[in-house]
Amino acid sequence: MPTVEGTPSCKTCGQPNEEDPINHSPLCRPLQGLCLACYERAEERERWRPVPGFLGVYEVSDLGRFKSLPRRVRFVHHKSGERTRMTRGVVRKLSLRGRYPGVGLAVVVHGRRIKSAYLRSHIAVLNVFVGPRPEGYVARHWDDDPLNNSVENLRWGTQAENMADMIRNRGHHRGTAKLAWKAVSEIRSSGEPNNALARWMGVSERTIRDVKQGRTWRARVSGPAISPHEAEEALRHPLATREKE
Repeated sequence: MPTVEGTPSCKTCGQPNEEDPINHSPLCRPLQGLCLACYERAEERERWRPVPGFLGVYEVSDLGRFKSLPRRVRFVHHKSGERTRMTRGVVRKLSLRGRYPGVGLAVVVHGRRIKSAYLRSHIAVLNVFVGPRPEGYVARHWDDDPLNNSVENLRWGTQAENMADMIRNRGHHRGTAKLAWKAVSEIRSSGEPNNALARWMGVSERTIRDVKQGRTWRARVSGPAISPHEAEEALRHPLATREKE
C-alpha cells in the first residue's frame, strides 16, 4: 500500500487518501484503497444486472456487490390494516461465510418471508455476467484473492486449473493460506501499522504480525513463473517437484 508522507495514497491515482472510503465497501477489494474521487468514478462505471430468482428486487454488480431496488411493498398495519409504502434501494452490506463474501437476500410479502437465499459474490457474478456453471467446473479467482470478485478476476474452470492458480499466486497449493506472495511482499515492504494492513488485506492483525516477524511465509519457491501445465504436473508428482527445488 503506497504512502505519501505517512498518509495512505490512492491505489489508482496515487494521490493522498485522507478520506479512505474503504469502510463504505468492506469485503469488496476493487473498491478498497481508493480516494473519494476514484471511488465515485468506480461506482459510476459499476455495472448492475438482475439476480436470477429475485428479478425486480435485487441486483448484483460486476464488482461483486448487491443492492436492493426501490419498490412498493404491501404490509399489514396493526391498526389501519393493509397499507403500501415505497422502499428505497440500498447497497447491501457483505458478510463472510468462510473465506468468501456474500449476502442474504429475501422477499417478504405481508410480513411473511416467501423466498430467501444466501448468495456468494463470486458465484453470483459468474452466473450473471459470464453464464451458468459448466458441469464439473468450479469458480476460480485468478489472483487467488477471495475478496476480489470483479468479473475480470473470475472464471469457471476445472479443479486442476484452480490448483494451478494457487501455485502460480502462492508458490504452493495449500488451500488454507490466507495470503499470496505478492501480498506478503507488500506487507514486509510497507511502513503502515498492522491494523491498517490487516484492514487492507482482509486478515487479522496477528496474521500481519506473523508475516512481518517471519513466523510464517519464511521462504518462497524460486525460479521462473510456473505454467498451468507444470502446476498440474506438480500436483500429480509433488515429491518429484520438491526434489527439483
